[in-house]
Amino acid sequence: GRDSLPDLFALRHADNEGSGTRARTTPRLEELKERVDRVIQEDDALDLSALEITGTDLMESLSLSPGPEVGKLLKHLLDVVLENPERNSREVLLEIAREKHKSA
Repeated sequence: GRDSLPDLFALRHADNEGSGTRARTTPRLEELKERVDRVIQEDDALDLSALEITGTDLMESLSLSPGPEVGKLLKHLLDVVLENPERNSREVLLEIAREKHKSA
């Protein structure tokens, strides 16, 4: 969960130091850490349970059956919200899911 994120970043940093990949990976790791910190500070969605939409919502709105497609859509929506936390609203996420489902 959120509580273990600092330890995970510290572990990754130590791994980079020990493997000699620090110069290549440190900027990307720092960028990811900053994004995660921002999401946590804004108390935005960091896992599927924080999305303003559920798998049931997707199944009902898109006439889907339970299955991997629902999970893939939810993961896509989580990625969208991680990039743009302001998009975490039921209406916006349903529209994104509809577009993604049509293109699949």
